[in-house]
Amino acid sequence: MPYLVAAVVFVGALGLLNLLLGVAVMARLREHAQQIAKLGDPARRPGTVSAGDSVEAFSAVTTSGEPVARERLADGTLVAFFSPGCPSCVEQAAELVRHAPDWPGGRDAVLSVVIADPGQDVSALVGELEPVSKVVVERNGGPLMAAFRVDSIPAMCVVDGFGVVLASGGRMEQVLVTQVTQVTRA
Repeated sequence: MPYLVAAVVFVGALGLLNLLLGVAVMARLREHAQQIAKLGDPARRPGTVSAGDSVEAFSAVTTSGEPVARERLADGTLVAFFSPGCPSCVEQAAELVRHAPDWPGGRDAVLSVVIADPGQDVSALVGELEPVSKVVVERNGGPLMAAFRVDSIPAMCVVDGFGVVLASGGRMEQVLVTQVTQVTRA
């Protein structure tokens, strides 16, 4: 009989422990859900300014010594942000290289921004992008990242001649739709 009482007490203690752990897990899940809700839907976040937003003023110099500024961007300029250590960036940079020759305005209407830490080797990525776009290399948090409010990479957007964003996203296909619109308008 004492074994039976001990077994019942033991099973009761295990049940109580299980209940307490379940309540703790549910509280933690609720906390995570609130944090995720604050971030918004990641599928909708472009990583940069959204369509309809204006780009802040900026100035920089390309790898070929050419000055770039918001006022100098042609109508329909594609601006893309990449980093050499990012697998998604390498994939999307290849997509940009594939589509840039057909972009309205050609190389003058495509600006690639390579984000790199000081001393980081960017030569391969820059070498891939330079034939099809103007290229600016800057550190994380640099003037173009700030002007375009880039918070994740890869990030791409198309801006009009006034610095208003026409389309943005983290993948090339999200901005290619503006290329069709530009060709239709011309």
